Amino acid sequence: SPCGDCSGQGRVRDNKTLSVKIPAGVDQGDRIRLSGEGEAGVNGGPSGDLY
Repeated sequence: SPCGDCSGQGRVRDNKTLSVKIPAGVDQGDRIRLSGEGEAGVNGGPSGDLY
């Protein structure tokens, strides 16, 4: 039977607060990548990046 928390998907939704230091010289519209802070990977794989 599937897990009651994740319904067998192997991941659960959660909120997380991140503190980000914006480097000097960043212009409006520039993107910053937060490596490994995106959605959970498939089948236990690594998390993606958050932009």
